[in-house]
Amino acid sequence: MQSPQPDATLRGDWAPVVVLLPLSWKDVGYSMELDGEPFDDPLAMIRRRKNSDAEPGAQLLATLPLLDLAPGEHLLEVHLDRPGPLDRTLSSRFVTRPREHRVRLRVDDGSGQLVNARVAVRDREGAVELTDRSGWRTERKPRNADLDAVFVRDGVGELRLDSGHYRLIAFRGLQDAVAVVELDLDDDVDLDLSLPRVVDLPGAWTMDSHVHSGASYDAYVPERVRLDDYASTGLDMVVLADHNRIARPELAQARLDGVAETPLLVAGIEADMRSRMGKNWDWGHITAWPVGGSAAPPSRWPGSPAQAIVQWRARQVDNPDPATGQELLLTLAHPRGIQFRADLRPKDQAWALFNNLGYDRSLPVGEGANAWMLELADDGRTTAMDFDALEVVNRMGLIKYRELRLDWFALLNQGYAFTGVGGSDSHALAVERVGLPLTVIHSGAESRGQPDLDQALRAARAGQVSVTTGPFVELELVAGEQRAGLGELLIPGDEPLQAVIRIRHAPWVPVHELRLVQDGRVVHRSQLGGRPRDEGPAAEVVETVVLELERDAWLLAEAGWPVDAEDMLVGGTYSVVAPGYVPFAFTNPVRVDVDGDGSWTPPGLQRSEEIDDGP
Repeated sequence: MQSPQPDATLRGDWAPVVVLLPLSWKDVGYSMELDGEPFDDPLAMIRRRKNSDAEPGAQLLATLPLLDLAPGEHLLEVHLDRPGPLDRTLSSRFVTRPREHRVRLRVDDGSGQLVNARVAVRDREGAVELTDRSGWRTERKPRNADLDAVFVRDGVGELRLDSGHYRLIAFRGLQDAVAVVELDLDDDVDLDLSLPRVVDLPGAWTMDSHVHSGASYDAYVPERVRLDDYASTGLDMVVLADHNRIARPELAQARLDGVAETPLLVAGIEADMRSRMGKNWDWGHITAWPVGGSAAPPSRWPGSPAQAIVQWRARQVDNPDPATGQELLLTLAHPRGIQFRADLRPKDQAWALFNNLGYDRSLPVGEGANAWMLELADDGRTTAMDFDALEVVNRMGLIKYRELRLDWFALLNQGYAFTGVGGSDSHALAVERVGLPLTVIHSGAESRGQPDLDQALRAARAGQVSVTTGPFVELELVAGEQRAGLGELLIPGDEPLQAVIRIRHAPWVPVHELRLVQDGRVVHRSQLGGRPRDEGPAAEVVETVVLELERDAWLLAEAGWPVDAEDMLVGGTYSVVAPGYVPFAFTNPVRVDVDGDGSWTPPGLQRSEEIDDGP
């Protein structure tokens, strides 16, 4: 048994149960007992573990609540239903020594409606580690042991702390206020916290399109805790994109729903694209949602990226999704590599299709190093340019965003209208945060509530999307009575053309500047100050820019952190809510048919000196 480790002293409120098994036992039955009494976690799973970050074999992954266990010694036993002469019972005898005082939490939205939340804890030294690193052995990279927060489900939660001075920061999502409490603790205490929504997004849904559960071979969060994590984000949708495994979220959705609003869990996948030839045999990853049916995923060895697209679309035809039928969104994930932690440089070859096969943005698609991009699949028409979307932001990656935005701009200039999306790629509770970044789907839906998955998919394919790790940015082009929003085409005729940029953000989110980008070049920039505060209403900026265009063009808006300010520290409450992240946002393009011929002509590949940060 890897966790809890025998003879460990546990002070936290929960611990993962991790049992290492032979790979051949991945379908074994089991039961658990705690201090001689049956103990059950209905969301426990046995998952194959065979990669560079884990012991080869399988693992049983479950959650052990500790909050109500009496101080002292306890015995956890796992009985494996496997015939044979050997004892099939594994045990761990551990000690609980809970912290002195109970902090009981009640969280609402300011009007009395209970909400889910996440509450981070700081003392005079910094983040308070609420897990038990000495008692956990879940993975070689201790991503989950860094947890400094508790999750509050349906507005009611609890944690234990020793006597002392603490600062508690309760938060839900980027649309909401935070609640900050200074606490001198010497006894049990009840706290009422309010998290009013300060940024409304009428006609829009928020989602994280790239999230992993314990079903992924490199994710180690027990499902029970992971569901609390999903609930705390304030998102409308979460796409479960486990590695090479099509998610079936029905059981999790039933246990996720409660008194407070919870996200819709969407069946998805993150699939390998591999080659048996060449040094970089693992080309890259593709994510897909929603993925219908229970049939197996296509081969991880498709022969080419274009063939992977063909296979996934064919699978969806044979296994339609109940909500969207034969349609799905195929996204090229992290094509320039991954920044696994904010304190580490990105790994440029980590499942990075553009780096592994070679993409030179200064050359046209299909020429030279980019020849592979237009190679045909077996159907004679599909190429690698037939993805629907490009993951322009992955995790906290401002470093990679600077590079990927230029890739995306170059592709847009050549007429490849990939929808730009973002995904947390979250595997852990602390290092990679669900909902950061989040993708906003501007579907025009008249009401909130349960998202319409078919409507969301169609809007995402059409480019009616913005992405953020902090501020919310919108762009509309106006010419007389004509208006066009994200993903749309405007024919201005003889009317003056204006770009209307609207930025809104919660008071605790610092926003330094806004930028308007035309054909890959920043043509307008405004400084916004970047002075956050913990309380008060949302900040709002509306700016109108007069445009004089000589040819068809595309425009998008960016807001937040300066693109080139990698070393500028964020600080403040934002750095507690989103440690290691940087607040920035961008929209997808709006296109302008300047000559009024009824079709849009892309500007073409620009010279490198024309693609810069402008004025």
